[in-house]
Amino acid sequence: MLPRTVRHILDGVKLELSGEANVILSSYKARDPDVNSPLSPQCLSEETVDGAVYSVTQRQVQLQQAASKGQQWLGMENDLVGTTCETVKIRSIKVGTLEKIVQHLLEALDCGDSSYISVFLATYRAFTTTQEVLELLLDRLDHLKQEIGENTDCCSLNDWDRFRHTASSVFSTWLEQYSEDFHGLDQGCLKRLALYIKQEWRGSELERRVDDLLLQNEKLAGSDCKVPAS
Repeated sequence: MLPRTVRHILDGVKLELSGEANVILSSYKARDPDVNSPLSPQCLSEETVDGAVYSVTQRQVQLQQAASKGQQWLGMENDLVGTTCETVKIRSIKVGTLEKIVQHLLEALDCGDSSYISVFLATYRAFTTTQEVLELLLDRLDHLKQEIGENTDCCSLNDWDRFRHTASSVFSTWLEQYSEDFHGLDQGCLKRLALYIKQEWRGSELERRVDDLLLQNEKLAGSDCKVPAS
């Protein structure tokens, strides 16, 4: 597996940390391969919500058009017949406390901030710990589930489905690409994660991965407790 710093560079991301104690993340930005490209993000505005500052940008993305039904009948089903440009808005967190930065993990995909999860997971250990992030994330998920559970309308249920989907992306990426973060983690914290995954995604690959981690950590703890024979 590539070292964490190399994997971070390959993500093409720059992370900047603030030196102020009450502000954890001052900014992060994806490096565009061509900064002069018309497809580079254009800053529209900044928003302040509950003490966190978000930047709103827009950029054009190129979409490839597949052959239409009529073109497929003409034998062009495997051909791309052109590209179109679509303008999308991206809302990314610029300044915030650790709690707000962790919460944005569950909002990033809905905000169009598709690189945030990989950026955060590649760099968070520069300013916090796995246990702290995991506890904040699970606390937030528990709060959202309780809050949404009080409303039984379809919109609320759809909201929870989106949060579950995003949470599964976060945990899958974390366990697959940075499994070393969980080695030696407090067993109580890891068991809490395992219980949550069993409740939400029983029988999934996520459950298998976290069970393997629990077993590995238990073996590691057992070997550390062994006293050499005199």
